[in-house]
Amino acid sequence: MIRYLNKGVLFIILMALLAPCVTFAQSLSLTETTTDKSYAPQGTKSAIIYFKLKAVGGDASFTSLSFKNNSNAVFFGKKITKVYLYKDSGVLGTFEDGTESELDSITYGSVPNVSDQQFVISETISSGNSQGYFVVYDIAASAELGASTNITLQDINDSGFDFGSNDISNNLEITGFSSKEIVSVAPTVVLPGQTNVAMLKLTLQMSGEELNEGVTINVENTAGNFVMSSDKTNGITAAYLYKDTNNIGSFDPNFLSSYTLAKQVLAGNFQSSFNVAFSFPERNDINIGTITSTNFFVVYDIGEDFQVTDNTKITAQVTALGGIGSESRSQISLDDNLPLNPASSFVAGLSYDTDYVASLVRTSDRFGVNSTVPMMYLNFVPTKSQ
Repeated sequence: MIRYLNKGVLFIILMALLAPCVTFAQSLSLTETTTDKSYAPQGTKSAIIYFKLKAVGGDASFTSLSFKNNSNAVFFGKKITKVYLYKDSGVLGTFEDGTESELDSITYGSVPNVSDQQFVISETISSGNSQGYFVVYDIAASAELGASTNITLQDINDSGFDFGSNDISNNLEITGFSSKEIVSVAPTVVLPGQTNVAMLKLTLQMSGEELNEGVTINVENTAGNFVMSSDKTNGITAAYLYKDTNNIGSFDPNFLSSYTLAKQVLAGNFQSSFNVAFSFPERNDINIGTITSTNFFVVYDIGEDFQVTDNTKITAQVTALGGIGSESRSQISLDDNLPLNPASSFVAGLSYDTDYVASLVRTSDRFGVNSTVPMMYLNFVPTKSQ
């Protein structure tokens, strides 16, 4: 039995009884962080950092996250237009836009913001459970290639949360297309039955990371004469994407062995009479590298039975180009930076003028054996208009 208690001991016991059973700093622990993402493409919504919190000793509230960006090239209000906090609701540890649950966001105008930032949220993590979160940046398409950006997580719930010996940080390089020229190389006139007609030249190069998986180049033919049946030749019967392996810079159909056929799409396999897609779903099916630029050519075959009338044309226009970055694993696209005008060629040939088709023979005429008789008059006219 305790017969006496000094004042100091009594004070300590009373304070322990009056205090909450678990403080925030004691009930949430940081169990995982992922900061190995080192690349973030221009014009993308990129997960910059991932972290996981666990509730220990009872349910725990997560009400705020303080963070900063101390880059001098790409930061809040300077090519970072919006920052999000997402709850990991899909495949664990993998950011899937449209699947994760958005908890808060901060939008920035054109005025750079170098101050510390804070998300304010209302989350409860059940005792013993863990939950992952992403901080995500909207990076402008005009962000400087090769520049760095970063993030540092500073505090949770304004509690002096212990992230370890240092705040959790991540530094990233801005990546994207450093060369993206698409020009017409289409001839003025083509003929039915002509093959290997070059329409477009694409010169592409990446900065920071390669584009080598899930690459798609969509080409539109506004004339709508891609042949949709494999047994027909009354339009464009084939479309090819050639790689300029030897960096010649131009396309010569007489020396096809100088180029690499990256993809061909034949009649019956076009997306529609207006569209063809050159798709490379697997990694390294095609590679757009970082060291030098690579030329590609979009090439058509013209069917022998092409229906030619006045002003008949074939056209080619890239309407979508993109793929997955080799390091960022983000979708990189040129969709907002594509030429507005298509490459085009007239299809030439001869047709007859229906106003000048006439029989030269009357029904009452009679002709002898071995006689030469004019039967019909037709006026043929060129169908290609200048």
